Amino acid sequence: MGLLAITSSLAVASDPSPRQDFCVAVPNSPVLVNGFVCKDPNLVEANDFFFSGLNMIGNTSNAFGSHVTPRNIGHGNAVALASLSSQNPGVITIANAVFGSKPAISSDVLAKAFQVDKNVIASIEMELQGLKTMDGEDPPRIGTRLEAFVVARPQCGLGDCSGGGSSGHKISTVAGLVRVGDHNYCKAYDSGQNFASATTGMEMLLLGWFLAITCSIALADETPLQDFCVADLNSPVFVNGFACKDPKLVQLDDFFFSGLSKAGNTSNALGSEVTHGFVANFPALNTLGIGLSRIDFAPHGLNPPHYHPRASEILTVIEGTLLAGFVTSNPENRLFAKVLHKGESVVYPEALLHFQQNVGSGNAVALAVFNSQNPDVNTIANSVFGSNPAISSDILAKAFKVSKSVIDDIKSKF
Repeated sequence: MGLLAITSSLAVASDPSPRQDFCVAVPNSPVLVNGFVCKDPNLVEANDFFFSGLNMIGNTSNAFGSHVTPRNIGHGNAVALASLSSQNPGVITIANAVFGSKPAISSDVLAKAFQVDKNVIASIEMELQGLKTMDGEDPPRIGTRLEAFVVARPQCGLGDCSGGGSSGHKISTVAGLVRVGDHNYCKAYDSGQNFASATTGMEMLLLGWFLAITCSIALADETPLQDFCVADLNSPVFVNGFACKDPKLVQLDDFFFSGLSKAGNTSNALGSEVTHGFVANFPALNTLGIGLSRIDFAPHGLNPPHYHPRASEILTVIEGTLLAGFVTSNPENRLFAKVLHKGESVVYPEALLHFQQNVGSGNAVALAVFNSQNPDVNTIANSVFGSNPAISSDILAKAFKVSKSVIDDIKSKF
């Protein structure tokens, strides 16, 4: 017990990449698609992400003397396995990536992103530099005993919660939390239960006293099967992406978008505004695997630390001067940052935390292009301190090694 074989699929034969945060299947839907129709997102509940089908012994009274429970993850006493759709999914610990990167992200950037005084940022950075596990190792060895919960992903690949290896950590306290959009889906685990998340969504691992975010790398949107599939945004049918508009009703204007022609309003606390050209407001992008955004910056404006769960990004400076940077995953948490001038570009690898700040004396404008029709955005400050419902202040205080009063103060800004 405690170990099920996980069959890995080749990239050329893998399931299509998700085009939204999740697509909970409706097995009994009368609508037939490739896979299953999606459940209405407004009707999705926490229990949809949890499974307890492996907590009972199968009936082996048959000719083969065996019974297989049809699921891609197994368990044994005090052992949990995480199934990840990558041979090297990586782990991004928010506390480490944001406050412990090497070299450090500017305190000016973080103070504006989290809407706090620079002294608060300095205090957190002091506590988190060189963050280690309870056994003093980062990452821990396979088999290390920790207070933890482990995320299980559907699909193939086998790994542990430190991003590699062939078996999970031993666990004694198990509880789970998945954040999708601005909503948390929470449930306590019992022995034998598993937790499945959207392939590239954000999950949180509580390892005793710090919070980690795992981000897996997924393929780009799949290849279209016809000339075009303009999204029918009002279709009652929910699929991975959007149902196609009747081709006979498609018009010239469906393929044009003027949403990026106007400057965004930068009169806000961050001094920036992002205008998206994603499938939701540019329906012709459906199935094409591309998207774009315009980012406007006031002087000293900031596009705060964030990541795109379903896309890589190329950003080009159109006007002004920007400091652009991104942070790698655990354990290095390396910061790559450079000042970009008009006409210069930077590439952000998929699902890595990144940011831009206007370091020039005037306004700045940048154009970002993505390899997904719906790359989506997860802003770290909003995700951690502004989720709905809120993440426990006890969890965040331990994760960032500060008092609950500091956490509550930051939460009040979001």
